[in-house]
Amino acid sequence: MLKFTHCADFHLDFKQYGLQQRYEDYFNTTEDIFIKSKENNVDCIIIAGDIFNSKRPSGESIKRFIEIKNKYKIPVYAIDGNHDKAGHAWLDICGIGKLDKPVEIKGNVFLGIDYCRANQFKEKLIELDENNIKVDVLVMHQAISEMFDFGGGDFSTSWLVPAAKSLGVKYIAMGDIHRYSLKTIDGLSLSYPGSPEPTSVSQIGGTGFINIVTLGDEVEIKKITLNSREFIRVRASGDNTKLIRKIEQGYTPFVIIEYLNGEGLDLIGVLNEHGVMYQTRLLIDEEDSGEEKIVFDRYDAVKYVRQVTNKFFNENTEEYSLTVAILDDPEGGIDIMKEYLKTRGLLGSY
Repeated sequence: MLKFTHCADFHLDFKQYGLQQRYEDYFNTTEDIFIKSKENNVDCIIIAGDIFNSKRPSGESIKRFIEIKNKYKIPVYAIDGNHDKAGHAWLDICGIGKLDKPVEIKGNVFLGIDYCRANQFKEKLIELDENNIKVDVLVMHQAISEMFDFGGGDFSTSWLVPAAKSLGVKYIAMGDIHRYSLKTIDGLSLSYPGSPEPTSVSQIGGTGFINIVTLGDEVEIKKITLNSREFIRVRASGDNTKLIRKIEQGYTPFVIIEYLNGEGLDLIGVLNEHGVMYQTRLLIDEEDSGEEKIVFDRYDAVKYVRQVTNKFFNENTEEYSLTVAILDDPEGGIDIMKEYLKTRGLLGSY
């Protein structure tokens, strides 16, 4: 019998909203993954991509992750995700086992496919089948259309499940989608554990989980809740007395304040006084429909542009590389563009 932790999308080195506290939250929750794994006596930890938030994480973030990993002495295996795909550079530096070739752990074969375009992923699965490679756990970083509630998706379970079952797969350990999802189709279980911490407001309620998976005669999946920071939404115009009382007693959530016309100043004053993190979201009052909608979420917008770039640019083109590099590191976009122009001999013109 084999027991392992399935997790994904740590996005370490991400300073959400420019807040140092959020940077720290990502490391605190990552350490909690190792603590929960130790408590459950797992044989290994499987990370399905995006350990880091970009291909160029800071030295401090790399060092801190290595310290956490070494502290708990649990074997770790992983694949490259779309955010940190760098030819396994970070896996090698962090001392993480690669899954690009079959790895046998206690009689079970693990195989991962690094993030790639959907057609490349399909070709790799077909190649495995043609070479009669048998796999117990398939690790991947792709968007499956039936596993989340927004548009897009690289392909459907109607293709993935039969293709995986032909390889003998018992469990598909997925990454990329940040909200928890688990499905069992035709006897095959596949799951997104979600990200340990939300990277956008739209993910509230779906993050902060891992799976403890046991492979025996059957596949057992235990959903574990992490000690991640709670995100809550409040209306500035509502009665927030109970929330204020809890904050005064030491409660420290991240508060999303939805407001119209400059409401909520009293609540913001309390949050500032007690050092509680918050963001405001302006609501647009649509008189015709009677509905109120939140405007623009930056992370989701960037993710959408990235998906479009992936579908319409060839990975080998300069346009693709430049666009994705800027999406991965928006704050460093100017420096990235300058470096690109320098290599083309065009910098002097700008």
